[in-house]
Amino acid sequence: MRSLGDAYIKDEFRRHRKADNPLHIIGFLSQWKLYLDALEVDRGLGMKSDGRRLDAELLEKLSEEQVYQLYELYSHLLGKEEDADAPQQSKQNS
Repeated sequence: MRSLGDAYIKDEFRRHRKADNPLHIIGFLSQWKLYLDALEVDRGLGMKSDGRRLDAELLEKLSEEQVYQLYELYSHLLGKEEDADAPQQSKQNS
């Protein structure tokens, strides 16, 4: 999960590194810091990071494009989970 989060953050950074709107920059940096803090907490507790529930208020503030990106990420994660379960299912069926 972390590698996917890291890749997503890097991609977001590359796409927005030339942003000149201070609100976008502050928003990106604050969300990145929250992500980093969550990783540190999980690491300190010896937990595997399984993500966090998205706050409904934050979801309402997302643009249509951001909602689409979130859906794409969600779909990608579901595909990864199904791929990870496939070897276990094939062993059980054997």
